Amino acid sequence: MATHVRFRSFDEYAAALGHRDLRLTALDRARAPWKSCSVDLDGVRVRKAQDGGPCLAELAVADDGVGFVVGINAAGKITGNGTLFGAESVMVIPGRTEVRSTSLTAVEWMSAFIPAARLGERCDNNDGSRKVQSGVIVPTQNGTALRAVLAQVVNAAVIGSFDANPLARVAAAAELVDAARHVLKIQPRQETRKALGRPVRPRTEIINRVHECLENQRTTQPSLRDLARACDVSTRTLHNVFQEQLGVSPKHFLRLRSLHILRRELRMAGNQGLMVTDVFTRLGIWNWGRVAGEYQSLFGEFPSETVRGRAGRRFISISS
Repeated sequence: MATHVRFRSFDEYAAALGHRDLRLTALDRARAPWKSCSVDLDGVRVRKAQDGGPCLAELAVADDGVGFVVGINAAGKITGNGTLFGAESVMVIPGRTEVRSTSLTAVEWMSAFIPAARLGERCDNNDGSRKVQSGVIVPTQNGTALRAVLAQVVNAAVIGSFDANPLARVAAAAELVDAARHVLKIQPRQETRKALGRPVRPRTEIINRVHECLENQRTTQPSLRDLARACDVSTRTLHNVFQEQLGVSPKHFLRLRSLHILRRELRMAGNQGLMVTDVFTRLGIWNWGRVAGEYQSLFGEFPSETVRGRAGRRFISISS
């Protein structure tokens, strides 16, 4: 049974993708509706979605299995762990790993997560280590069949082909599993590209340390120098890692983070009977005019409108 939902709010879209280990950050103001369509086929989870504007997704996959992500007309518009998607790229994400994907503009994408038991093979090496340590982009031609089957499955789900049709779900899942096995037989490799800097620590570890530091200071903003010191790297290395892995500079990321924290506080303020100035005071914001302008530019509404509850509307176009 598929559900096809259209959102006008970035916040509702982020919640609908619903994953406790997902962090979704808007990088710019939305330019198109946010959409999501999902279906469960005999244990294989399939989704098609549209990011309405530039955003950064950071996800930790806790389940055993393998996820596959493909872009739709998104060549040169999506990065996966710092690598730019090609016209037919497929991103392979093993379970129990992390992935960071940046949409550089409004894009559509499809994904499927196949449990390890359905693949009929181990997803790790004999010594317990991962075959693939993090999400990687596989060579273009190797994912053609998977892309085609995934597109067919999504289209069938949208028109209701799987409704009250368990045999169809089983058959579609089997085709996806077969196509996925073909991709996994190819040794995934990162596309050759010039590395930015020479961090003394793995890039993923550096980003995780940044988030740990930020979680410990949820309502305050550490300086770039403080973050670099917490990660035990230079500020230049930190800048390079951010640009490569997240697609934005650390300064810009911290600014976006402060605006997202402000939005979270404003959305709660309405229920608490607080005013915008109360929230600004709580967060130590003094340059009210500039912050309000940046907030409106990113979220499409002023802080006072968020407090009044204008945000968060969503429209269901298909629900079956």
